Amino acid sequence: MTCLVIAAAACGGGGDSGSDDQPDAPACDPAVRSFDVPDLTAPVVIRHMQVAPATIDAASSAYAESIHQIFLPDDPSITMRDQLFVMLPGTNNRAQGFEKISLLAARAGYPVISLAYESATHPNGLCADVIGADAVMACRTAVWTEKAYGTDVTAEYPGDEPNSIHGRLLRLLQYADAMYPGIGADRFFSGNQVLWNKVALAGFSQGSLMAGFIGKDHALARLVLFAGGCDAVEDASGPILAPWCTEARATPATRTWSVMHVDDEPEEDTAFAAAFGLTALGPYADASTGSPSYCTDTHTLESHEPTDSPHLSVAHDSELPVDGNGIPTLAEDYYYLMTAP
Repeated sequence: MTCLVIAAAACGGGGDSGSDDQPDAPACDPAVRSFDVPDLTAPVVIRHMQVAPATIDAASSAYAESIHQIFLPDDPSITMRDQLFVMLPGTNNRAQGFEKISLLAARAGYPVISLAYESATHPNGLCADVIGADAVMACRTAVWTEKAYGTDVTAEYPGDEPNSIHGRLLRLLQYADAMYPGIGADRFFSGNQVLWNKVALAGFSQGSLMAGFIGKDHALARLVLFAGGCDAVEDASGPILAPWCTEARATPATRTWSVMHVDDEPEEDTAFAAAFGLTALGPYADASTGSPSYCTDTHTLESHEPTDSPHLSVAHDSELPVDGNGIPTLAEDYYYLMTAP
């Protein structure tokens, strides 16, 4: 177990690298902001634990390079939340790559898990030999189903319950309950079921798609989407959304937030946000204005941070823009995504 002392600054964003294909998102007027970010500059103590999935269950052996990360606030200045924040990595991303976002969520009072699941494969490859547009989309959806729950619904993906998101999260919570009783992990599962209504589920890229997929089936406490949220294939007319993107959702738009980079497939990301009902709650807010970026009821943020990797820049430690102290430049905006009522 490692104890980390961190500080997160309440800071505005950097410069503007807007795309010619999408107009700059409007900046919010600080006078109408409905959410106040507390002082995030004070150092806080966070406990950090790492657990290999196969240590818990030998059958959880897929993508062994990815290791579960647990972050637990351990500071009297932090008010603990009765919700679990779970971060799902993107394709070929290890759970170890999301420490900055995990620490910020822990600073906000969540016990945090960056979950190591089998994120090393994608339907782009698994369904490549399937013929016909409808069959391809059905294959992709079946793969997501197996990845989420371990249900055997397609021969294209060798998934199983111990390597699914639900299976990995359940086993980790059961393990943490036995090994680290101070975490209170028993609040977040009952028997062999994760209590999704007590989970603030977040994800990046493939992880955001998986989070969006689970949020369709279960009423999550909160859903936070970094660079994605649903599935689509491209044709000459633009993105074609998977049917499940527009189906009724157990997690409502009012408990869902998203952030994208203006230079990272904005047409696709805005289509996802519209399908989930987010853009009906307010316009995209420019998170890189150097001033409070969130409007009343806005659930969609847009980064204009200068970067050579717009996709990774919204979440992954390797490209997430930080200030001179290593704090995300959009810290207050991400705090808003994680905690706004």
